Amino acid sequence: MEVKNSSRWAEFSGGTVGWDVGLNTTGVQHIHLLQDYARAYHNAARSVFEAFRQTAERNRREMDAHSLVFLYRHALEVHLKTIIVWGEGLQILRGSPPKPRKQTFKDHDLAKLLPGVKDIFSLIDCSGIWNVPMYQSFTDIERVAQAVNEFPHDGFRYPIGHAGETELLPCGVSFNVIVFAEKLDGLLDVLEAAATCTWDTYQIEARTHIL
Repeated sequence: MEVKNSSRWAEFSGGTVGWDVGLNTTGVQHIHLLQDYARAYHNAARSVFEAFRQTAERNRREMDAHSLVFLYRHALEVHLKTIIVWGEGLQILRGSPPKPRKQTFKDHDLAKLLPGVKDIFSLIDCSGIWNVPMYQSFTDIERVAQAVNEFPHDGFRYPIGHAGETELLPCGVSFNVIVFAEKLDGLLDVLEAAATCTWDTYQIEARTHIL
């Protein structure tokens, strides 16, 4: 694989103090960074939640919850896609060709991802991932993911749709931020464990297949 030099974001470079970063400069195929993205969005969501929770109630702004929901929802989406993509090799080894990858990245509909994730769950040993009391089966995962999917992905990024007219949350939505965060934290922990298990299972079986 050709290793390309990273691009320098000149406008935001050259400071004598601060935090310099290099994003996607590891030299590995970027498809392998999916779990890193999911973790990053989850960590960001946790930071927003903790800031929200530590703010005095009288100073909290409801609109700040939009970013919290978006970050959690996107972390969920990327974790689901990670499991599907990392499971492709396992499906091939087991004689079941995966669906075209472009279908996985076509949109942000979580419901469309769940069947593919469930297929991967049937190929791995899930006994070690159910460490969160509220998640003890794939049915629990489906229930919460479907609940998150009740509202459009863009509804927590913009108040109106792409054409600039349609209201994305026309009737609004009310919920408990703490309950939401606790359920999503648990779900994301389970999915991260499942993604890691999928990757490890594939690596083991691939080595065995080669030998």
